Amino acid sequence: MPRTYPSTPDFPDDGGAERAVWEALRAELPDDVVVCHGVNLQEYDQEYEIDLLVAWPGVGIAVVEVKGGYIERSGGSWYQGSGDARHRIQPVRQVQSARHVLQALLRERGEPASSSRTAHLVAFPHRYVSGGWDSFDLPRDMVIGRDDLESPGGVADRVKHAIERHGQGYAPLDEDALDGLVACVAGGFPSQSEHLTRALEHETRLEQMTRDQVQILRALSQVRRMRVVGGAGSGKTYLALEQARRRTRAGERVALLCYSRGLGRYFQRITATWPRRDRPAYVGLFHELPVSWGAVGGRDDDPDYWERHLPTELGRLAALRGPDELFDAVVVDEAQDFGDLWWPSLLRCLRDADTGGVYVFLDDAQRVFPRDGRCRWSSRR
Repeated sequence: MPRTYPSTPDFPDDGGAERAVWEALRAELPDDVVVCHGVNLQEYDQEYEIDLLVAWPGVGIAVVEVKGGYIERSGGSWYQGSGDARHRIQPVRQVQSARHVLQALLRERGEPASSSRTAHLVAFPHRYVSGGWDSFDLPRDMVIGRDDLESPGGVADRVKHAIERHGQGYAPLDEDALDGLVACVAGGFPSQSEHLTRALEHETRLEQMTRDQVQILRALSQVRRMRVVGGAGSGKTYLALEQARRRTRAGERVALLCYSRGLGRYFQRITATWPRRDRPAYVGLFHELPVSWGAVGGRDDDPDYWERHLPTELGRLAALRGPDELFDAVVVDEAQDFGDLWWPSLLRCLRDADTGGVYVFLDDAQRVFPRDGRCRWSSRR
């Protein structure tokens, strides 16, 4: 059974339409899928609501608009109800607008889900829709009808097919993107004030650093190769951020790198609040750098891809870059999780492998991955 938010939705008085689709999704979707009900969106002075949102790892995102009762399409328009209660509706425009706003809000917040395949569907749970029915604005494979609800697995199949065939985006939804999407939807979309608060927290933490830590930062301004080892809570991550900012402010082209997806997203959110002149040229995951330079993506369950192929590709691609794409300095946090092959490739990313800055922060006690990578300062290629 998929995860649901909220766990017990407050369904509207629509003849059980939304509940029927909700229950079908809960019964048919895999355990790793997330289904959200009643997602409210605010874009400037406009309000939008997504009746049902399906986030399916490895597939993508579906935005579903539900219309109960008798539904009819006539003269190019949609109608709901009959007799005196008959009125015109715009289900396609509603769901398209909600999908566009969702993607825009995710982009504004730098969420990876903004580039995931996303499609919209309209559900008519009280209306049988023949398999041969079709319209330009809403093809049959983007409609969930009563017949789909009555067919085992029909609703899940319809959602998956719509995402894969009509989804707009670059890639299937991955676990990292799913976590960010759930945090936004279930916990409320983070506002700019949250980012500013995190930035102020960073500034306060720097102000409270011990004199010894300040001395380290001053020393780093003169030393081009530095390995900083410290236990949990000793401030290594804050030092890494500050070193990246200082080297960037000094006019250097800097890459701020790590292995953990969570830390990478944290780095991106913090640096996005800095003045443009302080922002490093690259902020994020080590393995996303070669991909951004053209390396082919691989499977999460293929260790050879991550441990050998990508590091090797980074070195090869770096050798093909011009000086304007390489870096004067690289700052690495959580360096205990970097493998042996990654260090020579990082040196190739420097404009000058002999004098370029390499600043490494690590704690062997926090090692997450079963590897024994050691910092290699050799400039040999």
